[in-house]
Amino acid sequence: MVIVKKAPACVVGGEVPWQPLSSAVSEASLSPPAPLSPHPVTHWTKQQVWQWVGGLGEGLERHAGAFAARGVDGALLLALSSADLKLLGLGGDDRRRMKRRLKELRAAHEKHLKALKKAEKKAKKK
Repeated sequence: MVIVKKAPACVVGGEVPWQPLSSAVSEASLSPPAPLSPHPVTHWTKQQVWQWVGGLGEGLERHAGAFAARGVDGALLLALSSADLKLLGLGGDDRRRMKRRLKELRAAHEKHLKALKKAEKKAKKK
């Protein structure tokens, strides 16, 4: 069963109004890209970052609106520091869990880039 999540449209008076996403949202869109996917994390849109954060669990999904309100895209997501997470409203345990998830995402991103380079080299040899 696919659960349709809602994405932030804009920030008005500190509140984040919500609008439905297309019904094409799947569990796969909440995870880092599959190996050899043409879209690395650095190309994720703000909505894709919102979906990823919203799918993390561990109570971290409640911070998805803050990421969207601040316009965090994929490139910025990979560059976030602990201080940035604090500015996004993540305190103590949430910040620790998010730092761990970001570390995992960065590792998956690096692995993805290496696989793409390897595939390109292999294609050139043929």
